[in-house]
Amino acid sequence: MASALSGAISVLILGGTTHLSRPLLKWLLDPAQDAARSSVEIKHIRLADKFLISNGTSTTYIEPDTWEALKDPRVEYRQVNLNLAPSLSKVYDHPDGDSYDVVFDFTGEGVGQADVPEELLIERTAKLAHSIAAESLRRNVKAHIRDTVAFLTIDPSSPPATEADVVKPKTPRAYWWYEAERAAASVPGLPLAITRSAEVVGPYVFHASIPSRYALGRVYAHLNETYKLLWGPDLRVHTIHVDDWCPAAWKLVEFISSRSRAEADEQAGEALPPVRMKDKLQDSLRENVGEECCPRTLTPRAPVFNLVDDTDLTQGKLLRMIGEAFGIQTGFTNAVINAWARVDLASIVDDINEKHANAVAEIVQQTGIEDVALKGWIDTEMLANRSLALSNAKAKRVLQWQPKVQVNRQRLDEILDRIRELNQFPK
Repeated sequence: MASALSGAISVLILGGTTHLSRPLLKWLLDPAQDAARSSVEIKHIRLADKFLISNGTSTTYIEPDTWEALKDPRVEYRQVNLNLAPSLSKVYDHPDGDSYDVVFDFTGEGVGQADVPEELLIERTAKLAHSIAAESLRRNVKAHIRDTVAFLTIDPSSPPATEADVVKPKTPRAYWWYEAERAAASVPGLPLAITRSAEVVGPYVFHASIPSRYALGRVYAHLNETYKLLWGPDLRVHTIHVDDWCPAAWKLVEFISSRSRAEADEQAGEALPPVRMKDKLQDSLRENVGEECCPRTLTPRAPVFNLVDDTDLTQGKLLRMIGEAFGIQTGFTNAVINAWARVDLASIVDDINEKHANAVAEIVQQTGIEDVALKGWIDTEMLANRSLALSNAKAKRVLQWQPKVQVNRQRLDEILDRIRELNQFPK
């Protein structure tokens, strides 16, 4: 079935400036990607997020490539609080009086943030996803793409997760990002596709753990110490490069815009049942969420796709690349430290991050670099003994999509080389 998209279209990107919005914006504007977009013309793009974006005074990282994209006359950036209903409605008002054809919803708290109160996760992740989905339906968009970042991890011994597997959130962040999926899916008739992304990597994409883990090789070269990771070499950290993520997301736009929601659910729909986290908050905070999200009595259904490459990255592969790149010794912590990490991972991570921060400060002073684009700390959740392992068989089968990029040392060196050129990482 042919895509409903043709001619000149308008795209609305909500949130995600810290992770997916910037590479997607550049990809949508790149004339080299015309064939991948089936020659659809991009007439207008609005990127709306909470950050102040102003040359020299931005409240989030903006690299030169994105600055150039923002100067394109087809692009508008709008700083807005999307949690306010009037503001959200105005964001959908097209400057020419037209309607937006495609909406990408990258909103949600917890991306690159270690500790976010559950009250904020409810309001700014799950409830907001429902509000945005409802507004997209009201505005008759042709495709609404909702992304879930890499929080839905599995036990280390489990096979890669398929979209049909029942989600078992291990943390509050994962729980509410899954509830955001359910919230969007519960809006009937919405032309929706849900993406579950592995760790997205690429130039200037720093929110995931892989770029920071790789760059920390420079810290351990400075300290003249062995770089060690917890748990073991077989722990999987699956990835997808932006050069694969963007074409895959567009394949989804074409898929969902070319059929009814009922047809899309029949071909790619997955049940999204309510789940439980066994802790003291379950029967109070989580059980009392009402119609503003998705009632716990409902099991909505929606098309869900894992977006992941074929690299099958593990901690062992990553450490080998780090050792080669920085000329350092690497390895894994012993059983005693691993046992203590199972009891109190947070305190171990705090100690490690303090050590890293002190070393980064010394490196900055010694090398005279202007800035450190990559964060020197690692999120506790990203260091837990859980695998990020996803199967991409469904995306390959249904979307006829094939990942082309292997996340290898060359690709990871490219990330550092791009910020070295900006004097934001040591030569």
